[in-house]
Amino acid sequence: MKKFICVLLMFILIVSFCACSNKTLQYTAKLYFVNLGGTELVSETRDVIIPDGESIAKCVMIELMKGPKNPEYKAIIPKDATLNDVILTGDLAIVDFSADVYLEDDADILLLSTSVLRTIAEIEGISRVLITVDGGDFVNSQGNTIGIMNKADIVYDTTPEVKQQQYLTLYFANKDGSYLVDESRRITINEKESVEIQALRELIKGPKSKNSSRTIPQETKILSVETKEGICFVNLSQEFISRHTGGTASEQLTIYSIVNTLTELEGVEKVQFLIEGQKSESFIHMLINEPFVRDEGIIE
Repeated sequence: MKKFICVLLMFILIVSFCACSNKTLQYTAKLYFVNLGGTELVSETRDVIIPDGESIAKCVMIELMKGPKNPEYKAIIPKDATLNDVILTGDLAIVDFSADVYLEDDADILLLSTSVLRTIAEIEGISRVLITVDGGDFVNSQGNTIGIMNKADIVYDTTPEVKQQQYLTLYFANKDGSYLVDESRRITINEKESVEIQALRELIKGPKSKNSSRTIPQETKILSVETKEGICFVNLSQEFISRHTGGTASEQLTIYSIVNTLTELEGVEKVQFLIEGQKSESFIHMLINEPFVRDEGIIE
């Protein structure tokens, strides 16, 4: 009997030890995402399990990166980004991401930074946040370091920045160069330039999809763009022709990638090409001396 009691006590001690060594904490976090329009931050309250030995800040960041549960919200941190670590130094939380965290638009970088700051700054004892990328500085598109953010830096209304965003529908060649395919791209509108110029600049940059290919020689310079009475006059440098690979089919994709992109914009019905300020009779093989209208048949 004594032997049985000893075994029972031993079992109870082992169970108790295991329970103590796997203690968890439940923390109610306020996570910040963006609305579907990408115009403002929205919060979602969620219970986060904090395993023994893990920091609340790191677990909350992991939860933030899972994205929202509310279908009317969306994550601002790219899904390909990974969290390297969260290091706590006094009231400072250093949040280190992989390079996939980078976004193209400064307005989105602002939203991302504020999302992380507001989420982490909700945790007691943390009042400052520093975002780093693979241990280095986190910078915006101008190369300026974001640096340490304080609770006082929290931007509650990012609408003025985000209002300058616009989605463009750009047309590039498909993989085998037989049709055009569309690509939606969000840009930050520069009020000093027309949307037509900015759309052309994005076309010259080339596609982001690996299944598409560029249609305009990268060396092409935009000399001027002006829309009058529905006709968009596109004035390009000589490199538009001299750097082109040639071929009737390829030329057609180039011309209509521009025409179909620009006719997506309000007020543009036709496109007239100019080379170095003058009407050119032909591209290489293709006539371009008259305005072009949109061609839906060339779109895949």
